Formats: sequence, structure tokens, C-alpha cells
Amino acid sequence: AQWDILQVDRIAASRNFYGTLRVVQKDELGVMPAQRRLVHGRIIHGVQLADTGQHGTPTSYYNAESGVATTLKLMHEREAIHVGVVGLGVGTLATYGREDDQYTFFEINPAVVDYANEHFTFLSKTKAQVNTIVADGRLGLESLDEEVLDLLVIDAFSSDSIPAHLLTVEAMEIYQRVVKDDGLIALHLSNNHLNLLPVVVNAADHLRLAVRAFKTPGNPEVAADNALWVIVGEDQNVMQQLRTMGGGGYTPSVQDAKHVPLWTDKYSSLWHVLGE
Repeated sequence: AQWDILQVDRIAASRNFYGTLRVVQKDELGVMPAQRRLVHGRIIHGVQLADTGQHGTPTSYYNAESGVATTLKLMHEREAIHVGVVGLGVGTLATYGREDDQYTFFEINPAVVDYANEHFTFLSKTKAQVNTIVADGRLGLESLDEEVLDLLVIDAFSSDSIPAHLLTVEAMEIYQRVVKDDGLIALHLSNNHLNLLPVVVNAADHLRLAVRAFKTPGNPEVAADNALWVIVGEDQNVMQQLRTMGGGGYTPSVQDAKHVPLWTDKYSSLWHVLGE
């Protein structure tokens, strides 16, 4: 009987090489609205409010107060934008898409792509054109032409086991190659166990790129989580515009990051970023 109770909110589940995926429905609890979640192991990979009238509400780390939302607000001053996203989740970012915008998602786990399309509506309801590519993010980006993206979003660091190859100097060079000269790179660095901010600050400093960080509080009433987003860019004018956007942004200290060695494809160590 207890097992039956535990399974009531489970909508779908599967297992493959990348682990166990579940789609669960959570009933309203206190101020927290009813919601549907994609869960990978113990990590929540995406949330959508269950009320159909609120399906388009950006949730989790992509909520309307987050650093990536502030960055997109700046990007929306452009007529149409091409956004690349490494890490699909449930496709929440697509809810920001406008007509004539293009969103290209890179997701290594084909089951995530299936579940995002079958059990969530962010991808199907967006006004933007959406393309999903099943590939390792870095390899997928290497297949793109140079300077095609206005914004590149890297969101693959929430779990206990992070893909370090997406945070090295060489990775940042690939990101820089595929974004336009006036484009931006947004990295989602929220993590319960690791402080990855110095890693990005060091890589950006090595490549002479500017950095802006956004640390924003959550709001359970709209299923919004605490979030740390770090925005990297080469164009000083665009970065200055971002600095004037507010949104809880600050410029992280390069000096404070120097205790963490520069991460490269030949060297990366979690020892210096554990539990900070």
C-alpha cells in the first residue's frame, strides 16, 4: 500500500545509459503551486506549473527574475535572435522565444528529448523556431558555423557529476567562436556542492572576456529557484548595457578566483571548488 501511495504522482519513468528519468506531478502544497517535474536521479531537470493557464510561466533557474531572463531582456532589443542552449531540461528557456527567434538545443540524452516533448509544452507552445540536436554539447557546438549565435546558454552543471570539459579554456574558446562579436555566453552555475564561479572567471580572464554574475533568490509561489548565472562577453558596449540592467548583477573579482588553477582540457580539479 505504501508503494502505491509513493507512485501516485509518477507519470513516466525510464532508464538508459545516462541514468533514471522520471516525470512526476506534485500537488499544491502551501504556497507552492501544483507542478510537473522532470527528475534525473536526485536532480530536478525542469519544472512546469500544472495549471494550463500558467504553462508558459518560466520556472526553476530560468524564472523571470533570473540572470538569464535579464540577459534575454537585453537580447530582445534586437529584432530577432538565435539562441543556442546546451542542456535541454524540459525546454523552459523556449518560453522566452518570440516570432522569428531561433532556439537550438543540444542534449546528450535522447530520453530527455522524448520526455520534454511528450510531457511538457514549453517546446510546442513557443513562438520561436526550435531545433533539438542529440549530441554532447561541445561536439554539437563544434559543428556550428562561426558567429551564428546571439546568446549561448550552457546549463549542465547542477548535478553532483559535472562535465568538466564544458568549463575549460578550450571550451570557452569554442563558445566564443560560435557567438557573434556582440553576442553573450550565459553559464548556469547553481550547484549544491561546488563553487564553479572562479573556474569561469579565470577562463574569461585568460581570454580577456568580461564577466557579470547574477545571484537571485527563489520564489516558491511560481516554482522559481535560487539561481547563479554568469554572463561572459567580448563586446564592452554590450557588457556595459548588461551592467545597467540591474537584476541583482555584480562583477566578480578576478583576484578572488586566483586560488583556483586554470582549467584546461589537460587539467581540471574539483578539489579547489568543493564546498565553498
